Amino acid sequence: MNDKKMTRRDFLAKSGLLAGAAVLPGTTLTGKEAPVSKAKAAGLPGVYGPKLKFRPDGTFKIVQFTDTHYIIGHRGCPRMLKLLPAVLEKEKPDLVVYTGDMVFDAPAVPALKEVLSLTADKGIPFAYVFGNHDAEYDEKQPALYKAALSVNGNVMPPYEAEGKMDYAVTIHDHEGKEPAALLYCLHYYGGNPYDRPMKDQFEGMPRRRVKGYAWITKDQVEWYSRTSEGVKEALGRRIPALAFFHVPLLEYRYAIQDPDTTFIGVRREGIGCPELNSGLFTAMREHEDVMATFAGHDHDNDYAVLYHDILLAYGRMSGSDTVYNHLPIGARVIRLKEGKREFDSWTDLHDGTVTDAWTYPNSFVDGPGNPDWK
Repeated sequence: MNDKKMTRRDFLAKSGLLAGAAVLPGTTLTGKEAPVSKAKAAGLPGVYGPKLKFRPDGTFKIVQFTDTHYIIGHRGCPRMLKLLPAVLEKEKPDLVVYTGDMVFDAPAVPALKEVLSLTADKGIPFAYVFGNHDAEYDEKQPALYKAALSVNGNVMPPYEAEGKMDYAVTIHDHEGKEPAALLYCLHYYGGNPYDRPMKDQFEGMPRRRVKGYAWITKDQVEWYSRTSEGVKEALGRRIPALAFFHVPLLEYRYAIQDPDTTFIGVRREGIGCPELNSGLFTAMREHEDVMATFAGHDHDNDYAVLYHDILLAYGRMSGSDTVYNHLPIGARVIRLKEGKREFDSWTDLHDGTVTDAWTYPNSFVDGPGNPDWK
């Protein structure tokens, strides 16, 4: 085990990005299909693990932990191992969402379970999605997903098959009767279709790799669209939703470069997004349920920016000193409001400081609905 902290340049080189290479393909294992619940068959996502519902005061609190980059026994990890329980004790969330790159070396399964257990040990439900590094070591994604399923408190559906592990988490109203909000959880599956050999009929065509990270796949976009439409048909209406994934969409770059957008938070590095746009943002805009997306991946960014009525936000890196990080580690907190397309968010830092508190959408738009606009 190497206790040296990885710099950002080394980190990008490890990912194959300094040379413009694509990330490696991810998984090879398959498994049996999981049974389909009655709710899922009726168009609503199934409910797995603890049933989630708004509090009697109409709020639901989520903590996002991202990029812990945990290595068992590494001297750079104690700060992270103290941060997570401290944030949970302070915020007492209703759910934790881990948005990938939780582990950074073998053995991956014990390391992942140790990080997830920091939440489970406090009796708090959790969800988990893959980052681009989780499956780079001694285990592939199916094994990691099954490991997460073995930890008490997970709200993830049973394993179905390779590349089909995305899921939606339902939050019910405060009485526990009707779905009131939805969380789309999309994995990073890795690989890059355009880095594969062309078919015979394309021989002679110049071959160039598509640099950068893998994009959300066509199957994932179609899964999101089916799920969104299924919920609408089952309920007769759309309900407010959030989306969580690891690598930011290409729109994160578009939005931060647009002089007419408002952003809150810190941008201290480039946007590590795919170079091609596979259409998830457009699909979300068309279905009109997702209020905001939350990513990780870029350790020195934690901003939120409103772009075509959807908020594109980062979590705050929660990680270990095993890799580059120039911001104080912490966590993003999200407080949903029952029956409203509105939520509050802030960042909790390792020393207990709270920064960048804002409300969607009022903190990002000008007009009579925002009395605090300056």
